[in-house]
Amino acid sequence: MTPLPDVLDGLGLAITEVGGAQVAIESARLFWPSGELRVVVVVQAAWSGQVAVSLSLRGPTGAEVWTTKLAHAEVRRVRLARALPHGTEPLTLEVESSIPAGAERVRAPWIPGVVQGDPSESGSTVDALVGALRQAMGKRAAPAAARAPERATLPVRVAAVGGAARIAAQEEVIWQPGMADPTQVSGLQVEDLTAPPTLVSRAKGESHRPECPWCFTRAYLEEVRADHRCPSCGHMWQV
Repeated sequence: MTPLPDVLDGLGLAITEVGGAQVAIESARLFWPSGELRVVVVVQAAWSGQVAVSLSLRGPTGAEVWTTKLAHAEVRRVRLARALPHGTEPLTLEVESSIPAGAERVRAPWIPGVVQGDPSESGSTVDALVGALRQAMGKRAAPAAARAPERATLPVRVAAVGGAARIAAQEEVIWQPGMADPTQVSGLQVEDLTAPPTLVSRAKGESHRPECPWCFTRAYLEEVRADHRCPSCGHMWQV
């Protein structure tokens, strides 16, 4: 199977493969003086089928768990929120995911010890340099049969910022088959949690969240009616 676009690599994020998914922490911000923590995680399916992913944000005061499902090799942005009223504390993100039965690999592996792009004497100088660079940076992409452990623990490095915390959609689809290759689009960028909010509060929009006919993301009704566009893919949308 031809590998699908590697969205996490396109965002320049540090990637960890866990079971059937590839995971990266996009940002972690602690907002003062409220003590609200927002951790944004991007997950993409590494295998076909419906891949379930469990995300557990753990600290000294306990853990909170979120789950998401990646269907049809899609890529999702998941926003985790919890309160840290006493300030920063050591946090980790524990990830669990399994490979669906009979699944095929749809994205190149990101597994330690599984490396593609080794320099070759028969290749050009440019190819050799690219291969050496990928190997030095830990670019993991090799045999389609490579399988990652079903559990992993990622450190969460929190940055404190001032202002009010955004309450945005808990998760959204970034890419799925049929959409343009996001790695070829100049607009692909890491989400900025300190930018003005683009989504309305869940308290205002939770009662009815229609599904975009273009990217299938569930949006907040008030925002769609105000902008007449999907907040995820930008297509015109009348509801």
